[in-house]
Amino acid sequence: MTRSLLRMKRLYAPIAVLAVVSALSILAPAGMVHTQTRDLLEGASTVVPWSHSGTVDDDDDAIGDKEFHGPPDLEDTDVIIRPGRWGNPLVVEKYKLVFFAIPKVACTEWKLLFRRILGFSPDWDPEISIQLLHNPSYNGLTYLSSYTKEEAQEMLTSEDWTRAVFVREPKERILSAFLDKIVVNSSFFKLHCCNEKRMGLSDPKARDYCNSRTNAEDFSYFLKRTLDCPNEHWDSQANAIDRKWWTMMNFVGYMDNVADDAQRLLQSIKSIDGKTAWDQHGKTGWGESGKSAFMVRDTAHHATNAHDKLRKYYTECEEVFVEKHWASEWEQEAYHFDKIQLFDGKDLSECGDVLD
Repeated sequence: MTRSLLRMKRLYAPIAVLAVVSALSILAPAGMVHTQTRDLLEGASTVVPWSHSGTVDDDDDAIGDKEFHGPPDLEDTDVIIRPGRWGNPLVVEKYKLVFFAIPKVACTEWKLLFRRILGFSPDWDPEISIQLLHNPSYNGLTYLSSYTKEEAQEMLTSEDWTRAVFVREPKERILSAFLDKIVVNSSFFKLHCCNEKRMGLSDPKARDYCNSRTNAEDFSYFLKRTLDCPNEHWDSQANAIDRKWWTMMNFVGYMDNVADDAQRLLQSIKSIDGKTAWDQHGKTGWGESGKSAFMVRDTAHHATNAHDKLRKYYTECEEVFVEKHWASEWEQEAYHFDKIQLFDGKDLSECGDVLD
């Protein structure tokens, strides 16, 4: 299913369901209408469950009901306003934008843009760790969780606000997390996944083994550990946002088309004076020369080499492992990926426990 067809499906599916429900109410005996209507509505949800590294639990019946009778309600237990969470949505009041930044999907660039909009220096001080750009206590950005529940509810449901997210093909994103958090910066993985206090690895041999596999840049070991060492850099993108709020998203961009999608988003949001974010902050002032547009990069070169880079690290077994444990990424109806198939998946005889 293409992305355009996906958008049409999401737009017209509720209308089709309501039409069928109306017909049932006329044609079916009174005793049958309630059951048939309930079955149709329960099967019409636009978002499906997921499972990798924990499930974001919601009341499915309540979600289905609100899909047709009103927007969802923001609750204290919602993931997107969890206290202390660095991945909470960002708010740019000037353009009435709520932006759901997902790690390993160009979130560094987006945060630099939002800082510019707020009047901060165009560039990040190279003397300061780039990690602090993602720290809500330091970066100067505004988060949804800093508003009252009533204010946040308005931003999450009003037609006057844009709720945007960018997503990335799962196999690419997981490999990017491995390269960043093990190959380039192994201390991150060791701190989060080899640490006794964090992961309960009380056995010194287990900790030593974790450190040794990290030093060896073992991709297979990394994948296995994602199951018991959850982290926003490699957890399912579907889990980054409560399922009920995926249904309220009105802009979804893709990493493989990031320059065009970023331009489209920034051209669609305007300040009170009628000027677009693209004209004011996006169409120039970026890149080494300071004359490039926001997010402009050699995307054609990236696309050409993507499969070759994946094959350098993935084996047939590891590809099947990712397809199994991140299955929610391809099932999520708020976004769509054409599945990258590196291998035919026919010879898995030597995979052993890799697929468990």
